[in-house]
Amino acid sequence: MRPDTALRAALLAAALLALAACADQEPKTEWKFGESVQSTMQSQVANPGAGGDKPVTGMDGQAAAMAANRHEKMGEEKQGEGVFEKILKNIAPGQGQSGSK
Repeated sequence: MRPDTALRAALLAAALLALAACADQEPKTEWKFGESVQSTMQSQVANPGAGGDKPVTGMDGQAAAMAANRHEKMGEEKQGEGVFEKILKNIAPGQGQSGSK
């Protein structure tokens, strides 16, 4: 082996050894894998006590019944006016109509 080749081999070995010393010894995913997902899910909980056994307050029975009736009447008015019903009328006349008019 020539002296310059031996010197190059020694320098290459020293450079590889120096690079190997910079490598991280512990993988990043070993112990904390999934921790970010868990912390993100926990941070999205606005009220952990929601849905408890407390009675609902804020609206009496009459007001709730009137609101429910208004909501049902709105649905009846719009029934039969959708895109699906228009397609049905064009494909099979007489079958795309609802009986709640």
